[in-house]
Amino acid sequence: AVVPANVDMHNTEILQAAQEADPNGTRTIAVVTKVDLVDAGAELAVHELLLNKKKRMHLGYHAVKCRSQRELTKGTSIDKGVANELAFFG
Repeated sequence: AVVPANVDMHNTEILQAAQEADPNGTRTIAVVTKVDLVDAGAELAVHELLLNKKKRMHLGYHAVKCRSQRELTKGTSIDKGVANELAFFG
């Protein structure tokens, strides 16, 4: 199930469809995209979700985080973007 981090993930149609198709959650992997677009101050909620502390997923969550538009505008290198990603996911 692919869900964007910058919306209320708990109410997305894809997670509802995944739960209908896989009620026990043993075959569903949640891939969270657009982590770089999360509003300032909402990062902790996304972090807790990815640590499987909110909506529990049997196989957990996997995230995709690119450099944000701000980082691109500032000229943040790919290496620095990877370092920022590692710091974000702790």
